[in-house]
Amino acid sequence: TDENQTYTANLKGEGYGTFTFKDSIIDGDQVVQTQVFINVLVSPSFTGKVLLDSAGTTIISDTDGDGVADTTINPNTTLFKEESEDIIPPAIALPAIPEEVVLNSRLTLNFDATDDLSGVYYVKAMLDGIAVSKNETINMTQVGSHIFHLETTDRAGNSAEQELKFNVVY
Repeated sequence: TDENQTYTANLKGEGYGTFTFKDSIIDGDQVVQTQVFINVLVSPSFTGKVLLDSAGTTIISDTDGDGVADTTINPNTTLFKEESEDIIPPAIALPAIPEEVVLNSRLTLNFDATDDLSGVYYVKAMLDGIAVSKNETINMTQVGSHIFHLETTDRAGNSAEQELKFNVVY
C-alpha cells in the first residue's frame, strides 16, 4: 500500500472449486512477509473483493450471489522471509499397501506429509472416499478395487496429492 491507500481486486466465480491467493510485502527486492489464503471455496454464484490496505489483506465474499457480503476471510497463514519463497509442495509418504490384500486383512494406514520450509498446513486422507486418520487400522471387508487418496497443502499454499490403488481378494 502507498500512503494509506486501499487497493481492491474484484473476484467472480465461473465454476465450482477452490483457489489459493497470496500477497507479499516487498522491501527493496526482498519479500519480507506473505499472506496466504488457502482453498477459498468458489461457485458460479461467488463474487468477492480482495482488499489490500495498511492493516493487511482480506477477502470479502458473497457466496450466494445476492449482492450482500456473507463472509470476511482472513489469511490462513502469514509467512516471513525464507518461508515466503517456498514454491515446493510437501513431500508425501503413502502407506505400504500391497497390490493385492486378502479379504478381512487389517491394514494400518501409516502415511505422512512433510514440508521443510513453510511447514504442512493440512493433510487429508481418504479410503474409497471416506476420511481416514494417520495410523488408523482398517479391516478390509469388501472384495474388489479400492483407492487410498492423500492430499496435502503447505503453509505457502503449495499442494500435492497422490493415490494408491489396490484390490481385496479372497
